Amino acid sequence: MLSANTSHSRNINNNPDDPDDPDPDDPDDPDPDDPDDPDDPDDPDDPDDPNDPNDPDPDDPDDPDPDDPDDPDDPVPDDPDPDDPDDPKDPDPTFPDPTDPTDPTDPTDPTDPIDPTDPRDRIPVNTCTN
Repeated sequence: MLSANTSHSRNINNNPDDPDDPDPDDPDDPDPDDPDDPDDPDDPDDPDDPNDPNDPDPDDPDDPDPDDPDDPDDPVPDDPDPDDPDDPKDPDPTFPDPTDPTDPTDPTDPTDPIDPTDPRDRIPVNTCTN
């Protein structure tokens, strides 16, 4: 015969049979097995957990926003700044690179003249005849 046990609540935080619950009698302690436990600061399954530093929730104002170049919480800005030589997102911080033969001369820079002996400055000539 089954009998109803009403001596303790059904709250998973005070489950005396839960080996992961550090204090089975304390309903306010974090329980790692309960994804809805508001007392668990490190719950990776809770997308709305404000204490989770890896929370990718775009609605959380404290998260870095990868699409916002001006986000103060983003440790590395996402837009390359061509005028900033120390910008880690700039794919080519030194344009042109004199040590790289595949890096062409900058045509917008009047101080960088075209040098016909420099392979980077050579313009392919169409030798095809019709």
